[in-house]
Amino acid sequence: MPTPERPQHTDNPGCEEVARTLEAGAVPMDPARLRAIASHCRRCPTCWRHLAGLAEAILSFREEVTCAECEAAWPALLEARRGPGRHRDHLRRAKAHLSRCQDCNTAFFTLSQLLQLEEQGRLEEPVSYPRFDLSFLVPTPLWTPAAAAAGAAREVRELVRGAALRARVLGRGLAAAFTGLPAGLRPVPIAAQAIRGGPVARGERLVLADPDANVSIILSLQGAGRGRCHLGIEVRDLDADCPLQGRVSLRGGSGEEITPLSEGRAIFADLGPAHYVLDVLIPSPGGVERWWRLPISLEVV
Repeated sequence: MPTPERPQHTDNPGCEEVARTLEAGAVPMDPARLRAIASHCRRCPTCWRHLAGLAEAILSFREEVTCAECEAAWPALLEARRGPGRHRDHLRRAKAHLSRCQDCNTAFFTLSQLLQLEEQGRLEEPVSYPRFDLSFLVPTPLWTPAAAAAGAAREVRELVRGAALRARVLGRGLAAAFTGLPAGLRPVPIAAQAIRGGPVARGERLVLADPDANVSIILSLQGAGRGRCHLGIEVRDLDADCPLQGRVSLRGGSGEEITPLSEGRAIFADLGPAHYVLDVLIPSPGGVERWWRLPISLEVV
């Protein structure tokens, strides 16, 4: 900046007016008034010094970067150290910040030393690495083996350690739905069907897969009116995706009903509200009977 002219008066009232104008910020100003203030600053060493300090503060604010911005530039700074190249403006500001901030300088120096040791193959291998418990990523088994009677040639598997499925049937209308299911189970709506031109029957389909036994049991629940419903069962081989043969029994209500699986399917019609136990039997080539036991509670709402 050029040296200001020696003023004739250094404490004239114009200094206060200039100070108030600078404090006012970006306020629209008449050009003639702006020229008068600029002329005063050139003649007054006090106002010139204050104006120069204000300009320096503005420029230093533009040059300064935060610790986070400096840290974000470290990869580029480390890369620039490996070979010749022009530093871009933001790298220059990051380097300036490192020269002023002791915390960033120490952290950057430590990182540089570690990378240098790693490149030279002199970084010590830790004695052991931390082991994290990732068991929460493994889904909880849906089926668990039940205690078998001594000498029984059968294997019984229960749904979620004996938990019961719950289903609600409308007292009026033709809707039925599963409710209160174990975590991870999501029923799928069944396409609505009109019965004899009357109301539309609605229901849900629920897949109960057992990967350990390579079996999938699919339940279909559909409203039948008057607080009753139809329960369909389909049993399939998971790997081959084909129907399995066997039989199913349903205990509860008025007694027990046993029916064979036809093409892997069976249906129990017109069930009323009660607590049932559904047993699915699939013969095993080794002669051991495999049973899947599903308690089901039907209630009318």
